[in-house]
Amino acid sequence: MERNWKKAMFIGIEGIVYSTFILIDLFGISSRQNSIYLKYSGILLCFFYVCFMEKNEENKRDIFVLRLAIGFTLISDTFLLLTEYNEWGVSSFVVVQLCYWYRLHKYQMVDLGVTFLLWIAVVVGISILRLSVDFLLLITSFYFICLLRNVIYSLVHRENKLFTIGLVLFLCCDVNVGLFNLTQYVSVPAEIYRVLYACSSVLIWVFYLPSQVCLSVS
Repeated sequence: MERNWKKAMFIGIEGIVYSTFILIDLFGISSRQNSIYLKYSGILLCFFYVCFMEKNEENKRDIFVLRLAIGFTLISDTFLLLTEYNEWGVSSFVVVQLCYWYRLHKYQMVDLGVTFLLWIAVVVGISILRLSVDFLLLITSFYFICLLRNVIYSLVHRENKLFTIGLVLFLCCDVNVGLFNLTQYVSVPAEIYRVLYACSSVLIWVFYLPSQVCLSVS
């Protein structure tokens, strides 16, 4: 009963935070800086929630992995929202996805060689296309492959529906992050990019906070 009360309270507070920053992003009823702090507070709440989850001998390892993943998520968002160190933010997200890979595979680090081979293939493809290559693009491509593999594996096995939903929403968020940053690497007509920018800048967090809430209660 107490656990359900904590979960309901957590989801309710997150719902208020979510609704508020969505209204700010859509209608500009407050400063953008307030929106950023609200978004960060939503992730901070996720971290506090998993830190105070009850554990027993059966779920002790699972909760530890979840706490580690949400902890590194908080580190990532600290870099991405509050600083300009995007490379560190994405690098922390790689650790998050490796934690989820470990969780999906029953606490074993298996099959990571395939991930590295896919990453090498993507890097070769980027080189062939002669795109502007920097560390951020390289680490982002590796992170995205890790996330995509987690989503596919979770969809195939579907052992934890909330976890699967959280990962799918995470992927939807990052697709919009890619669209938001598209012009850093490819040329896009100004009118098209203006529409992409306007939509993706809102949709990133439309998907992202719900993904973290689902993952936290999974």
